[in-house]
This record gives sequence, C-alpha cells and structure tokens, in this order.
Amino acid sequence: MIIEVLLFAAARELTGRDVVEIEVAAAEQHGERGADTTSPCEEEYGDTGNANCVLVSCIIKALTQQYPELKQLLPSCRIAVDCQYVGPDASVPLGAEVALIPPVSGG
Repeated sequence: MIIEVLLFAAARELTGRDVVEIEVAAAEQHGERGADTTSPCEEEYGDTGNANCVLVSCIIKALTQQYPELKQLLPSCRIAVDCQYVGPDASVPLGAEVALIPPVSGG
C-alpha cells in the first residue's frame, strides 16, 4: 500500500521534499494481528480488507526505513491523519491525508 505523507518544517528541510510516498508492506498492515482479532480499521471504518488500512506505527517504521535522514527527527514528531493528531495505534484508511509534524518554535 502506498501512503502519501506531507512534510513540514525540519522534515521538509531534511528530505528536500514537501511530500513523500512510502510503501507499507502487507505484512505490516493490521492483518498480522491474526484472523480472529478485530482490527482497528474494522472498528473505526468497517473495513475488513487488509489492503485498505495501516497503523500509524507502520507508517513511522516505513518512514524510518525509506527516509533514513528522518530517523533522528521522528521520535519528536507528531502524526496527523485527516487534520487530527493521532497515536501510533491509530488506523489510517486508504486515501487519508497523513502529515508529519515536527516540533516548531517561534514567536
């Protein structure tokens, strides 16, 4: 599954891009939890297909692997899905807007 991630501030500077596309392998999707476990996608979106939803933690892992320049920054970043901050166990449906928000300062 290909996920598009919007980058801001330091993340944009480190990669030289406003947007990156990452690939999240099927084994990293919620289907790895087991056949008799209800996935977060099923609970939130009624999704029963493994190819339509991933966890934020899988997106962070893929970002680390595919964009190693972000590795040091990622622990202090927040992830927003459809303009809402979410935790690592949140589900991300296919087509959702995903943004990587680094810490910012200013005045």
